[in-house]
Amino acid sequence: MLFFYLLVWGVGLHAQETEGEEAKKKYSATTSFSAIASSGNAKEFTFSLESTHKFAFDKSQLDLYVGTIISASDGKRTSNLYNGYLKYKRNIRQRSYLLGLVSYERNTLAGFSSRYSLSLGVGHYIVKTEKRELQIEGGLGGTIEYLMPKVGNQTSPVNGSAHSGKNEYLQSRLFVRGAMAISESATISQEGQFLFNMKEAEDVRIYANTALTVTMVKHLALQMGLKIKYDNQPVPGYVKTDIITLSAIVISF
Repeated sequence: MLFFYLLVWGVGLHAQETEGEEAKKKYSATTSFSAIASSGNAKEFTFSLESTHKFAFDKSQLDLYVGTIISASDGKRTSNLYNGYLKYKRNIRQRSYLLGLVSYERNTLAGFSSRYSLSLGVGHYIVKTEKRELQIEGGLGGTIEYLMPKVGNQTSPVNGSAHSGKNEYLQSRLFVRGAMAISESATISQEGQFLFNMKEAEDVRIYANTALTVTMVKHLALQMGLKIKYDNQPVPGYVKTDIITLSAIVISF
């Protein structure tokens, strides 16, 4: 409830602007985190962290992202997710670019201990202004993933030291992102990533992320987010859809 009241209060605030800032920063970073812990009749713990770092050069940009969500209930792990990527973009026109993307994901509670992907492609900003942004990317690459073993009737093993199988396949990637300022202090963004297995047409993964970010003071904001991870052909014994809601503090510079 405290977060909700702060969010409503923050919508009415104006983000402080610094005069004389460079038109384009050479380096920028954004980090969001949240943590909840309780004890007593039930012991609960949840922690999330996302950090993005952008390095801008004359005609290119390098993006580094790392994220994790960990939670436990009464000593039993209920979420165990790690992911990250390194993206290189090379401008070929004012709004178009070539890109290379290397990504990593670990989610033992979804049936795989590690998933590595490499993709090459192109991207374009359909709209790019101070208040609105619409971006699209497409590419081709490959994926290697290591599956988790099932222990008896357990469908959510946490131990990632053993593997029950390995998958390798060619993959196509489509990424769409939109962002819009709905006030001087609030921005809403939505992105979707669609991954297609080139060997099996029905093997499709979709990652969707919606976030509302409200600036409280300079460099500090509150964020409410909804993440959806959908796998049309999950590891046998696991469900297709994971839904995650987050409330976080965001620090940027």
